[in-house]
Amino acid sequence: MTLLATNGRLRECATAVDALPIEPTLRVACLGTFRIAGLGAWDDGPPARRARELLLYLVLHPKNTAPRERLIELLWPDLGGDGVAHRLHLAASAVRTSVRAVLGGFDALRCSGAGYAWHPSLRIVSDVATFSALYHGGSVQACKDAVALYTGELLCGEQGDWLQPLRVKYAAMHASMLERLADGAVEQRNFEEALHYGLELLASDRAHEGASRLVMRCFAALGRRSQAANEYEALRAYVHKHLGVEPMPETQVLIRTILGEERAPQRLK
Repeated sequence: MTLLATNGRLRECATAVDALPIEPTLRVACLGTFRIAGLGAWDDGPPARRARELLLYLVLHPKNTAPRERLIELLWPDLGGDGVAHRLHLAASAVRTSVRAVLGGFDALRCSGAGYAWHPSLRIVSDVATFSALYHGGSVQACKDAVALYTGELLCGEQGDWLQPLRVKYAAMHASMLERLADGAVEQRNFEEALHYGLELLASDRAHEGASRLVMRCFAALGRRSQAANEYEALRAYVHKHLGVEPMPETQVLIRTILGEERAPQRLK
C-alpha cells in the first residue's frame, strides 16, 4: 500500500471515530455531600426536597426501574390519592430538568408504565459504586483506596428514612476495612499507621471500644502513655454519659497494664 493510500485510510478511520456518538455520563458523589456532574463542574442537584430524594433513589439504584408505587411509598408515606401521583410527576420533571442541565441537554430520565428509569445509553459513575467494588475486591490496596473515597457518611445531610439502612451498611463496610488495615499495620509494627486508622474508626464511632483499645496500644507502643491515658478517659466519659456504663473489663485491664498500675483509674465524678 502506498503512503498516499495509507494516509487516506488513517483519515477515514479518524473520521469514523469522530462520528461515533459520545456516551452520556453522569458523575455522582454520594459519600459525603451529594453532587452531580456531566463533563463540567459539579452541581448540587435540584433544590426541592422530594425531587432530591427521587434523584438520590434513582442514582443509588441505577440499573432498575423504580415503580411508582414504591416511590410514592418512600417519598409520601402518609399521603394517598391521585394528588400524590401528580406530586411524583412534578418531582420527576424537576429531576429531568436538573440532570439535563449538567448533561448538556441530554434527556436522561425515562417514564414508562412501570415507573421511572435512566435512559439505557446513560452511563452513571458514582463513588459509592466504586467504593463497593473496592470493598469486594478485598486487597490491602483496594481497602486503602476505598477508605480514601469515604469522605463522609452516605448522602450526609440528606433527608429520607429509607436512607438510614444504607448509611449503616456503608459505614459498616468502611469500619471493617479500617479494622483490617489497622490490624495489618500492627502486624507490621507500623504503629503510626495503625494509630491513624484507629483514630479514623473513633471519629466515626466514639463508643467503639475495640478501636479505643487499638489507639491506646499504639500510643503505648510509641512511648506516649499519657495520650493512652487520655484516650481511656475520653472513652470512659463518653460511655458514662451516653450509655450509663463503664468501659469493658478488658479495656480497664489494658489501661492498667499500660500505666503499670495495680488498679484502674478512679471512676468519674
